[in-house]
Amino acid sequence: MGITGIAEYADATVELKTGDWLMLMSDGVVEARSASGDLFGFERTRKISGQTEERMAQAAQAFGQEDDTTVLTLAFAQT
Repeated sequence: MGITGIAEYADATVELKTGDWLMLMSDGVVEARSASGDLFGFERTRKISGQTEERMAQAAQAFGQEDDTTVLTLAFAQT
């Protein structure tokens, strides 16, 4: 995850409720580059963010992704 002892990170708290979900992904998705050099970017990523993890990774790969890609979704269920 690129965490080092010398870097500073901001803390944030988010309250998630039953039915909420949290998607985490590596930079391989947003930094995918097309043959012409265009980035996949945050806007394209946002537009497909409701799709499955597999579909998001496939979209980045089809766009021109050459870096590793990780997409993880956590869904909060009632306990």
